[in-house]
Amino acid sequence: MITIISSIIIFLLVILIHEFGHFIVAKMNGVSVLEFSIGMGPKLFQKESNGTLYSLRLLPVGGYCQLEGEDEENDSPNSLNNQSPFVRLKVILAGAIMNFILAFILLILLMSVSRVSTEVSGVLENSPAYSSGIQVGDKIVSINGQMLEDGEQVLESIKKSKGDLDIVLLRNEKSKNIKVTPRLENNNRKIGVNFQEEYN
Repeated sequence: MITIISSIIIFLLVILIHEFGHFIVAKMNGVSVLEFSIGMGPKLFQKESNGTLYSLRLLPVGGYCQLEGEDEENDSPNSLNNQSPFVRLKVILAGAIMNFILAFILLILLMSVSRVSTEVSGVLENSPAYSSGIQVGDKIVSINGQMLEDGEQVLESIKKSKGDLDIVLLRNEKSKNIKVTPRLENNNRKIGVNFQEEYN
């Protein structure tokens, strides 16, 4: 249920940002916006301001921005079809550009609240980790006595290490010591594990 609600919200956000791109660029260039709607279907609320009807509709599955002269010829100087090719192009492309901006902002936000944990999410077959008995779900606590807080630190510690690794990990809440001999790949020392990404 949560997944369905989240999907609807994300879909609504993407559509609204897209349509808002058309809306704001049209307004900035003197193109008449007849209606800006949030949602689809029967109207729940509407208000007119500066020649534009703003409406909230029953079904939260998107929205739309209706421009004057968008679908048919119109003699009004403020209609889309009577604008210069450059203005029409800006209005048309604004939706896609806003979606790119949204994706970039969401990526930045995601990176700011996420980190790679020390929990092993995958072990490559025939790798040093596989041979030493490291399993999916293990949490690496330290390497060669150095306490580690995230997966990036684990990988960096392996990369900079020399010789065998004395790894302390947690498995089913119990501490376990494992010795691993890294393998040299592309001039980097690796043991063949992936880590779980988590969000704050």
